[in-house]
Amino acid sequence: MPELIDGPARTTKDIGPPGVPRRGRQLSLLGGALLVDSTEASLVGGLFPLIRQSLGISLGALGVLTAASKIVGVFTGPFWVWAAQRWSRKGVLVLATGLWGVWGVAAGFSQNFAQLLVLYTILAAGYAAAHPVITEIIGDLFDTSSRGRAVGLVYGAVALVSAVIGPLKGQLAGVDDGWRWGLWGIGAFNIALGCGIWLWFRDPAEALRSGSSPTWARRPARRTPPRSPGRRRWRCSGSAACSSCWCPGCCPATS
Repeated sequence: MPELIDGPARTTKDIGPPGVPRRGRQLSLLGGALLVDSTEASLVGGLFPLIRQSLGISLGALGVLTAASKIVGVFTGPFWVWAAQRWSRKGVLVLATGLWGVWGVAAGFSQNFAQLLVLYTILAAGYAAAHPVITEIIGDLFDTSSRGRAVGLVYGAVALVSAVIGPLKGQLAGVDDGWRWGLWGIGAFNIALGCGIWLWFRDPAEALRSGSSPTWARRPARRTPPRSPGRRRWRCSGSAACSSCWCPGCCPATS
């Protein structure tokens, strides 16, 4: 039978999902959620001398607070991922890394270690949603070629801002009940961030499911124009089987 020999096949690069408009704003909101998570973890450790003096607790209480926040994240992290897949990733971010800040405000009013432990653990349970959900969303916002760069940009910006905030948090050590002001501040910022995510963040997966996809999602795929038959090269064995050739005039066996 004749064998059709074409030139080198043109492969399409796997670019993954296309990007969305205003990705800078989307990254800023997602980076803010990650920033709150990292700031909360370092706030209690950095201001623990004030907490110890205010509540009259031992130095080992810091280990209890840290362990409780880590352990609860092991269980609540998968739950938030399940909730995001079951309902809405945007809703989970608004609730868990945004409005969840009310527990931080409440922790600032703690009068003893038991209250602080319970409220701080609940606060950490919500912050456990940040990393897995945000990483998945970034994968939908950017294509394969730019996804790694976007992740590096977000985490680099979070580390840079955390380095700037560090000395500012240290200034709370000179304020009476400075640790309370720190928890109140991070809780208020959390609530404001949740409102910002609710107003301005747009999950690309939800937009596609609802049918109100943005312009980039409605663009037709780029098509490569077909090559003319004259550019095809035929290799024929000259057998009778060549009669099934779609172009018999070019085959010596059928001419």
